Amino acid sequence: MKRDEMIEKAKEIMATDDRIEIIRFYNGFVANSYKWPCLREFLEVYRSGKVIPGRYDAKRSYGKGPRWVAFSKKRGRLQSA
Repeated sequence: MKRDEMIEKAKEIMATDDRIEIIRFYNGFVANSYKWPCLREFLEVYRSGKVIPGRYDAKRSYGKGPRWVAFSKKRGRLQSA
């Protein structure tokens, strides 16, 4: 998913729940079978319109993880898909 598409998707998700303040989009996951990190980039979209890129270790059990996660103002997890 491209950056502009992520921002539009974040607006759609935020419209469904007023408690959502931050949505983090992940760029896929890999199986946790190596000792070296597998760094990938994520994108956080804030309700205020601020967009912040970052990095994460993409290793997960069996390579499964969410495409995006929605957080409240206090960083509580509200939704994911």
